[in-house]
Amino acid sequence: MITVIQDDEIELKTKDNNIINDYEIYLKEKNECVGYILYRKKDELQKGEISCIIFPKYRKNNYAYKALTLLSEFLNKNNIDSFFITCDKNNIRALKTIKKYGQIVFEREINNNKILYCECKTLEKQKENNLQNKKNNI
Repeated sequence: MITVIQDDEIELKTKDNNIINDYEIYLKEKNECVGYILYRKKDELQKGEISCIIFPKYRKNNYAYKALTLLSEFLNKNNIDSFFITCDKNNIRALKTIKKYGQIVFEREINNNKILYCECKTLEKQKENNLQNKKNNI
């Protein structure tokens, strides 16, 4: 496994360096896999989609948010500045996590499940936009 990006607590690992990939989320100290974060893109014209799965015994530790932040940094370094995060409409914890990143823009039904799409910019792009907005307001 290749460590793609890490912080003090977690690291994202994958089998290869392809950006469009499944990443395993590991606790660095214990070398334990706590879940997955997935980045999918159907074609070059479409924004990629991110979804995250944290195993039940590791929930309520902010690992999804931390993994999303790391993956966002990795995408930004690879010239990708926006993406969608998807989650089931009834997944309250996931909704709280993704609302930190953007606005829910549409809902789609897949196999009788309502899936929400949240359009997001990488944190770096958000900072860049905020600075530009401040300059424009001066």
